[in-house]
Amino acid sequence: MGATELKAERTKAAKSRRHQPPSTDTLVALPKWEQAARRRGIDFVTYRRLAEAFGQIEVAALRRLLITRMLPVTPACFGK
Repeated sequence: MGATELKAERTKAAKSRRHQPPSTDTLVALPKWEQAARRRGIDFVTYRRLAEAFGQIEVAALRRLLITRMLPVTPACFGK
C-alpha cells in the first residue's frame, strides 16, 4: 500500500514549526518561483504552498503582503 497525501499532510501538521514573517526577499524571489511553477504546468497555487516554498513563513502575513504589495487597490479602481 502507498502513502496517501492526507497522511503526508497530517505528518506535516503534527510537526511544530517556527513561522516567520515574510520579508521583501519573498517579493524578490516570487517571480522566479512563479516562472518555474508555470514551466511545470501550474496555473494556481495556495498561499499555504507559497509559504512552504519560501521557508515556513506565516501564511496570513504572506497573504497580506501579496495583496498590499502586488495588488494595490486605489480609489480609481472603483470608478466615479
